[in-house]
Amino acid sequence: MRGLPSIYLSHFVFRGPGRVRSALALGLGLPLAALLALPLGCGRRETTPPVVEDTETSGRISIATSPDLFGLVDTLAAGFRGNHPQATLELGEAMPSNRVVAELLAGRADVAVVGRALEPEEREMARRGGIEVEGHRIALDGLCLVVHEANPVENVSVSELQRIWSGEIRDWGGLGGRHGRILPVLPPLYADLARAFAQRVMAGQPLRAASLVELSDSAVADRVARTAGAIGLVPLRLAAAPGVRALRVAPIEGAAYVEPDLETVHEGRYPLGAYVHLYLRTRRPRLAGGFLTYTASQPGQERVLAGGRLPTSVPLRFVRRSPMLGSH
Repeated sequence: MRGLPSIYLSHFVFRGPGRVRSALALGLGLPLAALLALPLGCGRRETTPPVVEDTETSGRISIATSPDLFGLVDTLAAGFRGNHPQATLELGEAMPSNRVVAELLAGRADVAVVGRALEPEEREMARRGGIEVEGHRIALDGLCLVVHEANPVENVSVSELQRIWSGEIRDWGGLGGRHGRILPVLPPLYADLARAFAQRVMAGQPLRAASLVELSDSAVADRVARTAGAIGLVPLRLAAAPGVRALRVAPIEGAAYVEPDLETVHEGRYPLGAYVHLYLRTRRPRLAGGFLTYTASQPGQERVLAGGRLPTSVPLRFVRRSPMLGSH
């Protein structure tokens, strides 16, 4: 599948409860055609539920999403159910985004929510199957690079990040810091955040640097907070986690370095933004369209913001407090 650059898996260590975890065990590299052929989960109830008319506010739909976005989708579904008790929204177990898209294309899910755009193979599979899919940007996040709070390095360019993860820059002295080994830390390689980083930063180059792969975004932040030479990839909501500091990033050498925050990501000044996409088939239950409408509405977008991501369909105003004003 195109989009995720080659990864030399022998260079990655998967931290688990007392054992090394294989990357293949996490479902990486499984062809889309094989994913489309996967059977339905055995956990579905065999009893036939009562028939409810399919409208924008009633009926039954299934939603597939990735681990990165499960919490966000869960709170959006809860908000929708609270307003429309006749609606049943079945949120399945979180799965890698390639499986999420496969569930949608195979008709096993009515809604798919992932933190990336469709990849060429997925678009081609839909075309060959005569499946029309529409995508909507429902949220915006930032790809943030954090270091230990005592690390003196404050700035990095996108090309320098590429050189770190390609193994060309291995010492903090090459970035103007104190000499010492750089330890790159990533979230799970199947996660949307890691895939977006590989697409946006590596631009087709392999991730050759020996990197530590943690089991969650918060575990990445925790590892960096405990490791003086680490640099980790986290979402915007963890850029100010205890013990870490976010680096300012420049899109190209010589350009201004930009600190990641809600305003700079929202305005596009921070160069590493990543959209959350909601995908639907054009031939779909009406309730799926109703869920999309709610997600793009003011209440839905407020839930997006409360979850640490930026709204994309409602106005957002930022107010900066003057340093001349006192605090209370």
